[in-house]
Amino acid sequence: MVVYLRKPIPPIRGDSALLLLQVGFYIYSCMVKSPAASHLPHRDRTAESRLQKAARAIEQRDFEGAAHHIEKARQRGRLLHDGYILAAVLHQQGVWHAMQLEHTAALQQFSKAMLYWKKHKQLTEGANTLVSMANVCLRQQQLTKAQLYIDKALAIGRSLADAYTTAKALNAWGPLLSTQSKFTEAVQVLQEAVRLFGQINAERELASANLHLGNQLHRLGDDEAALLCYLTALRIRQKLALPYATIPLLNNIGAIYQSRKDYKSAAGYFRQSLELSTLANDRPRMANTLTNLGKVLTDMKQYTHAHTFLQEAETMLRHLNLPHEQMAVYHGQGNLHNQLKKHTVAQLYFEQALMIARAEKHLRMEGISLFSLGQTLCALHNYRTAKKYLQQATSIAKKISDLELLYSCHEEWSTVEDLLGNPKAALRQHRLYVAAHQKHINVESERHLQRLQMQYDIEQKQQQIAALQQAHEGFTQNPYHLSPREQQTLAHLVAGLSYKQVAAQMNVGYETVRGYVKSIYKKMGVGTNTEAVAKAIKEKLV
Repeated sequence: MVVYLRKPIPPIRGDSALLLLQVGFYIYSCMVKSPAASHLPHRDRTAESRLQKAARAIEQRDFEGAAHHIEKARQRGRLLHDGYILAAVLHQQGVWHAMQLEHTAALQQFSKAMLYWKKHKQLTEGANTLVSMANVCLRQQQLTKAQLYIDKALAIGRSLADAYTTAKALNAWGPLLSTQSKFTEAVQVLQEAVRLFGQINAERELASANLHLGNQLHRLGDDEAALLCYLTALRIRQKLALPYATIPLLNNIGAIYQSRKDYKSAAGYFRQSLELSTLANDRPRMANTLTNLGKVLTDMKQYTHAHTFLQEAETMLRHLNLPHEQMAVYHGQGNLHNQLKKHTVAQLYFEQALMIARAEKHLRMEGISLFSLGQTLCALHNYRTAKKYLQQATSIAKKISDLELLYSCHEEWSTVEDLLGNPKAALRQHRLYVAAHQKHINVESERHLQRLQMQYDIEQKQQQIAALQQAHEGFTQNPYHLSPREQQTLAHLVAGLSYKQVAAQMNVGYETVRGYVKSIYKKMGVGTNTEAVAKAIKEKLV
């Protein structure tokens, strides 16, 4: 370590002890005040404690408390002229902005932190900031930038053989692959992240990786495995006393039970999520949960309560810029009004959802909105307009390779052609529906086989690892490859028994025991009984 002395050491008087004490204090003051100290990774306990409290407050949605702790840490960094602390403060402030959906401000803070990490080659901290930047870019649909940041963080983690950094990069890469419809690759990447986090016992990050893995498995239709991941993450976050972090997990578990038509269980999980998001005053999640509750109550035919929840979510979202949540609530309202036979009102809601989907360039939601409009107009006996919407929905379904949407469009289109009095066209659409449905079944079967193969491969690897560990343990316990009888003989010798006593204990002859002892000497490389006993005790062979 280089210490910069800004002026010559003053004359020192007194005995040698006082001299050493004065020199020590002088060097310490130079380290604190010198320009070089600003780039040393000085771990100040007070500042670190403040930053940890800030992170905890952010997890608890206490943004005012987090801002207070961040400001105190910044003041501490300035007082010590410690650039490392100031960079960590910038990173934490970026997280603070990101959690409040202030993405531009978050990226600005992360970029400032990166200037310090790059300048002073703090690779691990830099990789952590890169992952945070990638997550923000992913929310903004800036996929190219997100991929660039993830690649850099992954390269740092692998070059340093740092399991934590590598796993964090993989945990961000999984959702990115999902946005590119690479669900199988996303599952593989996230499984590796889960494995690495599990190895280093990083429980918070392990819960996050399980949440992301569950999302991908749910998209692949493997609800059993997805539910297992969600429940694992839920258990970890409850154990760590992070109630507000359980909100997305409760929503996802509720959605799985809803898809299984277990509406009572789904409503229970959604109500828990609503209670926690209300306590946290997390309005985006409150709106999302209210929408989910409205949908599940519609399925339960509790239309009055469903309308209340959906109306509340719609009112809340008017003051929030959350287009995806707005589309979800409009679809919920449309489906509810279709159930109530108020098709004209339903049409208005689906048209609003379609308008947002086109503005956001969200093809899948655009296709679903067009399909829902086609169904609604068919119920209003406006068959020609319904056919037009279904044609557009079919084109989008083909473009994005959504087989479920495609066969649903062909099925509804066939009904419309039949109602228009076009039996040939209706038959053609029915055949296309059958073909698309069969293809969907085949794809699902193939995915199921792939999941089974992946599970089998994982089990095989685990068995191989277990076998190697067992072999290693066996070698550690018996490095000289003594036979069971020789091990028994050695144990008796360590206990202080004579050859005759050993023979009596083992129910063998005296000469047999001598033969065992000679073999033990040869294998252990010793020449006397004392050496054999001493070596056995030292190496814990018995």
